[in-house]
Amino acid sequence: MKELKNIISATLAPVLLFLSCKSNKLFEQGPPEPVSDGYTLTTAMPADAALAGKKNSEINSPVIDGDRCNTKTVDRQRNEMKSATNNTEWAKIQGNWDEWQRLEWKFKLPKGFQPTGSFCHIHQLKAQDGPDNGSPVITITPRANSNGSNKRIQIIHTVDGANTGKGTIVDNIPLADFEDEWVQVQEEIHYTHNGYYSCKITRVRDDKVLVNFKDNNIDMWRIGSSYIRNKYGIYRSLAGGKLDQTPAGQSPLLKNESLWLADFKIYEKNSNPNPGVAHD
Repeated sequence: MKELKNIISATLAPVLLFLSCKSNKLFEQGPPEPVSDGYTLTTAMPADAALAGKKNSEINSPVIDGDRCNTKTVDRQRNEMKSATNNTEWAKIQGNWDEWQRLEWKFKLPKGFQPTGSFCHIHQLKAQDGPDNGSPVITITPRANSNGSNKRIQIIHTVDGANTGKGTIVDNIPLADFEDEWVQVQEEIHYTHNGYYSCKITRVRDDKVLVNFKDNNIDMWRIGSSYIRNKYGIYRSLAGGKLDQTPAGQSPLLKNESLWLADFKIYEKNSNPNPGVAHD
């Protein structure tokens, strides 16, 4: 597949790259393509996806981007690409109960990318529905100390309403290894309470493995949910500040940031025959 490169940015006032409110279908169904271990390619992002070639849309407003385009939520910024919310038509791109998925994608962080001590997720696996869908199950998160030092990559596991969350399961992977470098991500997930999660991140330039994590007994479900979405982009806290303040945010570390994304593929096996049914 021809490489597709999309840039997603989080920009402080007065301009925001405002992709999160658009209804672009970023994923298209692909023809079945068997791969190893019983997986089938269900979805790939085509080279003519809706965001190809688009850099930004500008809005000129004292309140820039509230969470989910809600101008009442001004303590964070969200600029993401997400799998579709229609779990009936697009079930093959979601994680449904007892299914296995393999997610493959690439990203690149620019040199000088500066996280804070607050959250700044670039990838989430998150339940869309159910009573405990507030926090993501998995995030890939750039992080720094409060003074901006120790810039690193984390992977965080959370389970709302249960004691099975494992917290930070990967930490202290130097962010410098990622800066201005394309990296290949391969995740494998079994969506059950006694599930499986692995993440391997390989630097494309020299095939250096930067992250190689797996856990074969990890809670990868949310009680009462029917599916878990995959999300990519910048979702960051303003570290104590708000978008309706001048300047936005209280952390001197905050600045305009960008993230490059490319080459999405979703593989699935053991497909749930009734993906719309919620499961505890």
